[in-house]
Amino acid sequence: MTDALGFERGTIPQEEVDFINKYTSILENRKRQWDAFLRKIGGFDQINRENSKLKSLVRQGIPHEYRGQVWRRIILFAPPIDYDALIAQIPTMETTQAMRDIEQDLDRTFPNHPCFRTPEMLDRLRMVLTAYSIYNPSVGYCQSMNYIAGTLLLVYDSPADAFRMFCGVIHLLPERYYEGELLDIHLDTAVLDDFVRDRLGSLHKHLAAHGVTMQMIALQWFMCLFASSFPSQTLFRIWDAFFLEGQKILFRFALAALKINQSFIRSASGPTILDCFRDFGFRCYDPDRLCKTAFGLLNFSRTSINKRRARLSPELYAKLEQMSRRRNRRRQPPQPPSSRPDALLDSDSASTGNTPCTSTTPTPTP
Repeated sequence: MTDALGFERGTIPQEEVDFINKYTSILENRKRQWDAFLRKIGGFDQINRENSKLKSLVRQGIPHEYRGQVWRRIILFAPPIDYDALIAQIPTMETTQAMRDIEQDLDRTFPNHPCFRTPEMLDRLRMVLTAYSIYNPSVGYCQSMNYIAGTLLLVYDSPADAFRMFCGVIHLLPERYYEGELLDIHLDTAVLDDFVRDRLGSLHKHLAAHGVTMQMIALQWFMCLFASSFPSQTLFRIWDAFFLEGQKILFRFALAALKINQSFIRSASGPTILDCFRDFGFRCYDPDRLCKTAFGLLNFSRTSINKRRARLSPELYAKLEQMSRRRNRRRQPPQPPSSRPDALLDSDSASTGNTPCTSTTPTPTP
């Protein structure tokens, strides 16, 4: 079976099928509300992020056929970058590590969607990701970016539009989300852990008792913005709010998903507890229920998130730096004795090895 956006799901539980059948009429009613809103304001070009009615409509969900138009008007940053000029550079460039990593991930992107089994879509995905690695060489490419770009290509027919929105998405995230050791993603999983400890204490204790950390659960959620973890009707509702309200939305929905499913998680124990999270996102097939829970969470401001980041970051960054140094020492080959005074400096400045993110520094082609 396939869902409304073409993703192949295999066997869908009957309760989800029943929900989808009812949800169709709900979506039709919401489209009528959007049509009335757009007529009143004078069309898509008159959309104003500060409009209070807009926020209410976005939280209820944007009709899929309007998403491309609305997303580009509510996102905070979508730079007018010359996509074609970036693409024109590719044939003259030497192959970069980012390009090689992009190539490896193309076939892994949404294998359950027929579009991503066509050479045309894979080439569009390749071009969007490669263009970004040229535009922002300090980040280059990071695993999971393929899912974000792939999702945008399901909404935008034009790779140039998908590219500009992709730049906007990355801009909405903390500066070091996809750089080097992924410091800010690790920090955000620690912040989510802090929220779970405060608001879902019994669930947090249950997970801790079985050695399950929030990093094991949520790292992939944050890296790909839920794109590989939740059914499409839920994913797009999360992204609707994300484009308008920013990154705090990711915490709201992560905590809401855990809250809704905490009884299910607490029923598992021992080695099977991690099995709960393999198809965990597909238990969140009802986006209305998830949104109601997420937006019902109180005291969830950017200020409260940033305070937790400030409190948790020194210890976490120190721990990650220590782990990185240990890894690098293990990777370095033994150094021969040397009487040169700069020998120690050479050893300390050796390569740090591979990380999940790769820059666009070219390497000579054979």
